[in-house]
Amino acid sequence: TNYKDANWATLLENRLIIAREWLNEKGSIFVRCDYNGNWIVRCLMDTIFGNENFRNEIDIKRNQSLPKTGDVNLVEETENLLVYSAADQFVFKNTLVERDKPYWGDLGTRPSDKKDNPSRFIDGIEFKPPEYRRWSYSQENLDEMYKNGRLKIENERLKILIDKTRIGTNWTDITGYSATPIWGFSTENAEKLLNRVIITASEKNDIILDFFLGSGTTTAAAHKLGRKWLGIEMGEHFYSVILPRMKKVLAYDKSGISKEVKEYKGGGFFKYSELEQYEDSLENIANDLK
Repeated sequence: TNYKDANWATLLENRLIIAREWLNEKGSIFVRCDYNGNWIVRCLMDTIFGNENFRNEIDIKRNQSLPKTGDVNLVEETENLLVYSAADQFVFKNTLVERDKPYWGDLGTRPSDKKDNPSRFIDGIEFKPPEYRRWSYSQENLDEMYKNGRLKIENERLKILIDKTRIGTNWTDITGYSATPIWGFSTENAEKLLNRVIITASEKNDIILDFFLGSGTTTAAAHKLGRKWLGIEMGEHFYSVILPRMKKVLAYDKSGISKEVKEYKGGGFFKYSELEQYEDSLENIANDLK
């Protein structure tokens, strides 16, 4: 087992070193792993990217249809995304999702060094914040919320509609693997998962790189989200899975996140190249000379 771990760690280390050189100051990297490998990945990433650039460890859902067997007593329900950046300027955008049960909560306040802070006026009524507190929202924001039905007056108090919540490090609200793999991979990443990764850590037209492309979920999601992309894969399934999948994305693929991304209408183009080993190049030259 140790020999196996050492081989895997070396393979990953070589690629992570190159990835670190490619990553610009706005970039970040997400590495998916389970309990078998996260201790190895964390050490490698701390060494290569620097532990000061560790951003977080995200829990993602492992489908019940993919059970782990063996001597483990507890069912493995989650895996991890380890997130590192190249520098402090990395792109990060908060993601909001709908709450299952929206409710009306009191308008919040924040601490202030001043005893008295500005009031807010809604429908001609003045609302003063408590001493040494200030309202969390500006007058302009409250006016807009009141206009859109997201703010109301109830029992002489301001109430705000709480129907969304900010996503933290628990991403088990979405599937981690495709529930019904259509490309023949039992561990086919779900487009919903890659959608969240990409919109959280990039802008339109940014470049997304996946150097363990697998079934091509990263490039499919990136294309639908209007990003540029690079994918690298060594397996022969590049021709039987990835290439047909990306052609389908260009022709408008209705699966995955297609319906959620209103801007995606199909179209676009991509190029692919096959890199040969030195020995393969010599053999091809020899065959051409025959």
